[in-house]
Amino acid sequence: MISKFEDIVTHPVTVASAALTSASQLFTVPFLDAMLAVVYANISTLFTASSVGAFTIVPRLPVPAWLGETAQVTAILLGLGYAGKLVYGVAKDAQERL
Repeated sequence: MISKFEDIVTHPVTVASAALTSASQLFTVPFLDAMLAVVYANISTLFTASSVGAFTIVPRLPVPAWLGETAQVTAILLGLGYAGKLVYGVAKDAQERL
């Protein structure tokens, strides 16, 4: 289990996702744009599946510790993305009603 915020921020999955997002913003690559659009559209399902896998299934399997930590960090990142999507939807709806 990852115990420090610093460990989460410096985790390879976090760094890779930040680099991918930055590269997508700097260089318009149709494949990356399409891939991020699919992830954004299905983020609730991805979060649910990854959190069940990372926090319920993977700890019971004989896998290396780094794999379990990577699954947990991925689930946390997807959860943050899902929360961001929900907040954005609420803010957008509130702005339209005002």
